[in-house]
Amino acid sequence: MNEINLIKISLSLSLIGILTLFFISEQEQQPNLDRDITIKGYVKSIQQYEKNSVIKLITPETRDIIVFETGFEIKEGDFLEIRGTKQEETIFATDIFMLTSP
Repeated sequence: MNEINLIKISLSLSLIGILTLFFISEQEQQPNLDRDITIKGYVKSIQQYEKNSVIKLITPETRDIIVFETGFEIKEGDFLEIRGTKQEETIFATDIFMLTSP
């Protein structure tokens, strides 16, 4: 193999590598705003507002869950499974299920 062919091959592979890294970094930067999420935990507290409620749920960490309607009464200490969407750091509940303690 002569030097010119070797240079062409190395430049081609370098260009392919740079383009691959560019596309991977673009995919990482796109925010995933609406993700479906399911979490389980104990109710630490409930704050009632005019149009919604905020439930503090104890999972491995404490999370705030925005709830618009439940269909049943929720009280502190209840063990819940909540399905909803996560938008940035906020979770909006779509379904709430009362569970027995694990």
